[in-house]
Amino acid sequence: MLGYNSSFKAVKLIGSDHNTDEDDIEYFAGLKVGTNAVGHLLSPPQWAVNGIFYVTDVLFDLPPFPILNYDASNYSVVQAIQALPYATNFLKFWKKSFLTQLWLRKGQFPFTLFLPLDKAFDIFTIDETKYLLGPGRNKLNVLLQHHFVRHPVTTSELASGTFVQTENDNLPINVSDSGIILVGKEQAKILIGEIPLKHGSYLYVIDKILKPKSFEKFIKNICHKVHEITDFGPCVDCEQTSGICPEGSNVIMGPDSEMIFQSFISQQQCIYEVRVSNFIGQRLGCKHSCKKNVTTEICCKGFFGSDCISCPGPIHNPCHGNGFCEDGKTGHGVCRCYSAYEGSECSSCLDASAYGFGCEKNCSCLHGTCDNSVVSRGNCIAGSCELGWSGENCDRKRKECGQEQIACHQHATCVVLDPNDNTEEYVVAYIFNHMLFDNLTD
Repeated sequence: MLGYNSSFKAVKLIGSDHNTDEDDIEYFAGLKVGTNAVGHLLSPPQWAVNGIFYVTDVLFDLPPFPILNYDASNYSVVQAIQALPYATNFLKFWKKSFLTQLWLRKGQFPFTLFLPLDKAFDIFTIDETKYLLGPGRNKLNVLLQHHFVRHPVTTSELASGTFVQTENDNLPINVSDSGIILVGKEQAKILIGEIPLKHGSYLYVIDKILKPKSFEKFIKNICHKVHEITDFGPCVDCEQTSGICPEGSNVIMGPDSEMIFQSFISQQQCIYEVRVSNFIGQRLGCKHSCKKNVTTEICCKGFFGSDCISCPGPIHNPCHGNGFCEDGKTGHGVCRCYSAYEGSECSSCLDASAYGFGCEKNCSCLHGTCDNSVVSRGNCIAGSCELGWSGENCDRKRKECGQEQIACHQHATCVVLDPNDNTEEYVVAYIFNHMLFDNLTD
C-alpha cells in the first residue's frame, strides 16, 4: 500500500517500451516509487469504497531526500543545481573548474549531467579536496567532465545501452536484476532520473562520484624507502655454494665477484648436524653473511603522522616554503619557521611592518594594523584603523557624512549629492579588492 503523498509511476526500466499496459506475462507493469525502489504490479487496480489499491511484490520507502517539485525545463544547469539542497558540493567544485565552465558556455547545445549527491564527495580526504580546489585544477577538470555527456540521454536509452561517451572516457551502463540503472565502474545508482533542463538537456542525480580510468591517486603522500639489511644464513658446509642464504637474499660478494670465505665479516663458524646411515653426527661449518633489500612505507616529504596527512600550508609546499615541517610517520606536523617568518604556516612576516615574499617590503598602513602576510598588499587589516581614521591604509581622517552624521565605512567615500535636498540621498563609492562599486546608498 502506498503511503500518503507518495509519488509513483508505472514504468518498464528494461528496454524502450514505457507503456503501462498489461502485455507482460508475469506482471502487469513495473512500478517506481520515490527514488530508486522498483517493483512490479501483480494485479489490475482493485476498487474500494474510498479509492483503489494495487498488489505489489516490494515494500517501498519514501526517498531519503526531497525530490523535485518544480518544473526545471527552463533552468540552466547551474540554476538546477542551485535549486537542489543536496548537491552543493558539486557546484562548489564546478566553480573552481574554469575549463568545465568554459565547456558549458561554448554553445547552447543539449547535454546530460550525472550529478553526485553531497555525500558522494566524502570519498575525498581533506588533503585531496584541498588539492583539487587548489593546485590540482587539471585533475578537477578531468573529474568533472567525466560527469557530462555531449548529447541528451533518456532513461530508456540508458537502460537499453552498454555505455555512453563522456569527454574523457566511456561510461559503462548496467541494469541490476531489480531494474536499477547503474552508471560507471563505480556502479552509481540513479536516484532521480531524466530531469529536463533548458535547451533539451537532462540531469540525473546519482549516489557516487564517477572517476575515469586515467584518474589515479593524485596526491602522493606515501613513499617507499629501500634499505639493505644483513643477516647470516643457515649453518652449512663451508665449501657449499647453494642454499647458503635465505630465500630472497644474496650472499655478500667480494670485490672480484667471488664469495668471501675467509673474512670473519662474511661468515661465522658454526656446528651443524650430519646424518650418516642411522647415525647423526656433528660437523664444523659456516654461516655466510647475506644481504636483502627491504622496502618500507614512509610519509613523503611534507606529510606526517600515521596517516601521512599534509603539513600546514599548500599541498606539496609545506610551510609555504618559509620553514621546514616536522614530517614523517613520527612527526607532529609543526612548521619550524625561518628567521624572517612566523605563524602556524610560516605565512606571516616576523616584522609587523613588513609584507610580501621575502618580507622585504614595507607596509603602507599608517594608523592601523598591517596585514603582514606574505601574500598581502601591505594594507591595513580591515577594521583595524585607529579612532578617527579610515581607508585601506588608515591614512584618511574619518568624517561624518551628511546632516544625519552618518559615518562611512573605512573603505568607502561618502558623497552628498545635494545638501539642500531634504531626502538626503548619499551615494557611496568605494574600492574593495580592486573592484569599484558605486550608486550604493549609505
